[in-house]
Amino acid sequence: MKIYEAYRVVVMGSNIRYLMTVQPNFSVEYVRQVLNELQEQLGEAGFEVTLSFLDSFLKKTLKKISTRKKNQAIGLDISNAFIAEGYSLEKTFLSESKKKKLYSLPQIRFNSEYLQESPGKFLRAGAYDNLTEMSQFDFNSACRCLLYGEPTASAFHILRTTEDVLKQYYFNHIKSRRLRPKDQTWGALTNQLRNKKSKKPNKTILDSLDLIRVSYRNPTQHPLIRYDMENAQDLFGLCIDLISKMTLEKLK
Repeated sequence: MKIYEAYRVVVMGSNIRYLMTVQPNFSVEYVRQVLNELQEQLGEAGFEVTLSFLDSFLKKTLKKISTRKKNQAIGLDISNAFIAEGYSLEKTFLSESKKKKLYSLPQIRFNSEYLQESPGKFLRAGAYDNLTEMSQFDFNSACRCLLYGEPTASAFHILRTTEDVLKQYYFNHIKSRRLRPKDQTWGALTNQLRNKKSKKPNKTILDSLDLIRVSYRNPTQHPLIRYDMENAQDLFGLCIDLISKMTLEKLK
């Protein structure tokens, strides 16, 4: 899902209304500027029918404008053409708008821009770039799902991210006699890390791993479990802290 600000739709409507009031003394440069902006806005917002209508009109009109200098007035003939077509353009725009929907995002504790555009900013410097490709995919998905008000999906993805980071953390600490891939469950990995005789992993990290596994990860596997936004945000906060700490050791 792509986020599009409602304000930009208002601006599109304003630009269309502007075309309906174009006067003969308006400069060619300014009219062109509004047209270019409107074309870009319609394309970004997916108003394909309205954009097609505008493009069709411009093919005829721009030929006339192109013969005039930037600071020259557009003249009465082009002014009348814009006014006439502007009404038709607005009708097309309003008709197509009936098929569009704007969604209101839920109020959450985490920065919406980061969730949508820059998920890595939730982690310590350098941590995101050290995640595996799969971890980055799941972390990005967890952020988007939280932003879009899908708490259970967000919980699922952030737990997948954490488990993958745990495996990388395990490989960093356990160099020999590793568990077979099929036995590398969250609990088994944590237990072997905890039972390590020398250069023991950070106890706080291990305790956090157990807390998340028992309180969140295991229950989440149950098909009847559903998260609300508050629980999902609690889990998200715990996991980004733990992911940062486990990844930080690799960066040292």
